[in-house]
Order: sequence, then C-alpha cells, then structure tokens
Amino acid sequence: MLSRTFFIFITLFLTVKIHSAEEIKLTNGEWPPFLSQNLEHHGVGSRIVSEAFAEAGYKATYGFFPWDKALELARAGVWNGSIAWTYNDDRAKFFYYSEPIFDADEVFFYLKSKKIDWEKWEDLKPYKIGATGGYYYGEAFKQAEENNTINVIRADSDVRNFKKLLEGQIDLAINNEYVGWFLLQSEFDAGVASKITYHPKTIRSGSWHLLMSKANPRNDKIIKDFNKGLNALKEKHKIKEWLDEAKGFTTKEVQKPAE
Repeated sequence: MLSRTFFIFITLFLTVKIHSAEEIKLTNGEWPPFLSQNLEHHGVGSRIVSEAFAEAGYKATYGFFPWDKALELARAGVWNGSIAWTYNDDRAKFFYYSEPIFDADEVFFYLKSKKIDWEKWEDLKPYKIGATGGYYYGEAFKQAEENNTINVIRADSDVRNFKKLLEGQIDLAINNEYVGWFLLQSEFDAGVASKITYHPKTIRSGSWHLLMSKANPRNDKIIKDFNKGLNALKEKHKIKEWLDEAKGFTTKEVQKPAE
C-alpha cells in the first residue's frame, strides 16, 4: 500500500513539474540545418537551445520571423530573446549573451575534378571566388577582396553560387560547411553533392549565441540557468552528437556515386 501511494505521489509530482515549467518565448529564423520552421526540432541549433532550457527546468517555444524583425521583437522585450546570433558590441547593449550554442565555420567548396590548395590569400589569386552579395565573411576576407588580392564575384544567393560552381563559372564557393552540404542536397538533384568537396582550411570561425533581452531584468537569471543547462549537455556530449548527426545528414550524399 505504501509503495503504491509513493508511486502515485511521484507521478503527480512529476506531472505538476512538467506542466509548471516556465515558458521562454524566443524569436527564430531560417538558416537550415541550424534553424528552420520546417526541420525536425526546428533545426539542430533550436534543438540545442530547447534541450538546454529543459535541463534548467524551462520550456522554449519559438516564433519564426525575418531576421530584422526577430531581433527587434526580442530587443523590445515582446519576446524573451532570440537565436542564434554572433557577438557584437551594439547588440550587447540590449541583450544578455549566452555561452556559445555552436560554432559555424566558413570554408571554400570546389569541384573534386580540380586540385585546389591554399595557405595564404595570395595563393587564391588564380581562382574566381563566388560569394553572396551583402554577406560579411570576416575582416581578413574583406581586406583581401578590397585589395584585389583575391578575385571575388558576388551572386544573389548561396544556391546561385553553387550553380555557378557546377557550371564552371567560378572555381570556389564560400559557405558554412553545414549549410553548404544542406543546400547541395536540398536544392540540387541527387548525386550533385558527390561532385563537390571543400578545403579544410577555415576562412572564418564564429560562435553563435542565444540572446535574452535586457528589457526584462529576470532574463539575467534565466540566461545563467540556460548556461548551466548548456554545460550539462556538453558534459553529456549531446551537442557534439547532434551536430555530428546534422553533419552526417548533410554529407551522406557525398559518399554516393554521381548519377
């Protein structure tokens, strides 16, 4: 009788705890495979944030908006915060920054039929480099482009750059490693990705963070709790596991023969 009563008590306690988890409303956007309204878990970046909050006893919910609106809604405190953003001093005036959720490196993609290697920017002088208009790829890339050390041709989208790469109009296409493989599989015919590889030298490394609005003073405590949850996931090696799964998904076509 005692054990049955104890079991009922524990069940009720856990039920109340689950239903009483504080909701954290976050703005989000489209950046697959990290963030997307249409992906499982809303993308691997959203999954990390959701699970880190769950570790800390909160429930994350998302609204998807254009990036400028996502940031403004969070800055004004209409939503608790936003994912995922790099650090800059201007945003830090209005937001508490979490510890890094994930790192995202940019690399050069190129056709396997070409032999391309580089160590310094001058090594890239013979090549046509595809970049996307309006994108910032770091100060070193910016300086090399402005000084004509490298020959950069801007297109209107990442997908257009990959099309130009496949057509031989450019030699290199700059992109995030995960995003590049995702686009090659989601936007192109099966087997296309097997024709492409990337150089392991990183163009720019960046860390991406959860932002919590300073318009709500309580967010200072919430983001500290989030960081504890995030560190718990790291200790369990869950973040690496999920990122590897995303990378595995976006690179599996590379192993298949071209059709």
